[in-house]
Amino acid sequence: MKSPSSPSVHNRRHEKHSHRKSMALRVLLAVAGAMILTLGMAAATESSGASSNQAHERAFDSDVELGLVDFRPFDTDDQSAERDSTRDSDNRASTREELDAPEQAGSSDGVAPFFYENCDAARAAGAAPVLEGDPGFGPHLDRDDDGIGCEVPGTADAQPLYENCDAARAAGAAPVLEGDPGFGPHLDRDSDGIGCEMPYTDVQPPAESSGETSVYENCDAARAAGAAPVLEGDPGFGPHLDRDSDGIGCE
Repeated sequence: MKSPSSPSVHNRRHEKHSHRKSMALRVLLAVAGAMILTLGMAAATESSGASSNQAHERAFDSDVELGLVDFRPFDTDDQSAERDSTRDSDNRASTREELDAPEQAGSSDGVAPFFYENCDAARAAGAAPVLEGDPGFGPHLDRDDDGIGCEVPGTADAQPLYENCDAARAAGAAPVLEGDPGFGPHLDRDSDGIGCEMPYTDVQPPAESSGETSVYENCDAARAAGAAPVLEGDPGFGPHLDRDSDGIGCE
């Protein structure tokens, strides 16, 4: 038969039990404290992230309103292909317009150069033929690249315009009357209808002899005498000087 426990043994057991309960409580409190700390840190981090995201969103919205950000939704493949096709068409149209437009040198004062749209416009303005360098001249008006645009139309064998009075004199055609082959406004500086006039001289036509009027042998002689053109009835006139029988010799 066991003997009853003494008071000292009972007290030691009670102390051990109380100590164990105290340790368990401390552990629980430590775990609870750690959990609370972890949850607090997580909440603070989430709150900080949300605030940062909101700040970024507000800054982005502000940039969009100020036009600092070009916000456009992503295009689908079909939309992207359609946009590329439209851009290519615009580029081709712009290139075609540049090629069709005649090349003109810009003026020094910044004013856009002027040129006639076509020869009809030049003739309507009374400017045909238009010489290279003249206002309104353009390469599209000079199809044969001779420096003269919108020549007076004629038959296939019509004589072209004389480039200048030296060419007309070299061809024996000076002075050139308006309407004659080779005449052009650029040869008639005083607009009197006679191009490349000979300067007046005091040389007189051949004197009469034996009661008959001498005629010039040819137009060179008439021009040397300063008498060209020789009108019918004038001293020195002869039918051989008037090839077109218009009454004016050595035109």
